[in-house]
Amino acid sequence: MSSANLSDASLHYADLSGANLSDADVSGVFMSDSKLIDADLIGTDLSGANLYGADLSNAELNTAELSDANLSQVEGVTNNELEQAYSLEGATMPDGQTLKSNANTDGPTFDDWLKSRGEENNGP
Repeated sequence: MSSANLSDASLHYADLSGANLSDADVSGVFMSDSKLIDADLIGTDLSGANLYGADLSNAELNTAELSDANLSQVEGVTNNELEQAYSLEGATMPDGQTLKSNANTDGPTFDDWLKSRGEENNGP
């Protein structure tokens, strides 16, 4: 499914474990409670996607577009993996907090969010 256009699809409870969705357009997709274990999401456009409660264990998020995505209650994703995303602007984080964006100017940046959790961004 690499480079596929699945925008605005409903994949609620889908098991996409091990799927290659690299460079796919999955913007606005409804994927709550889905399994994306070991999925290749490199360069995938997940902007505005609803990933509530999804399992992202070992998913590759390098350069994934996650702006305005709902990541509430996602499982298996680390802060280091989230840091690899292209953008998290306006994303709702696993703890329910929404990051800063044009629509949410009072929200924290990713680095501020990490600090509020007692963590630091020690990236390059």
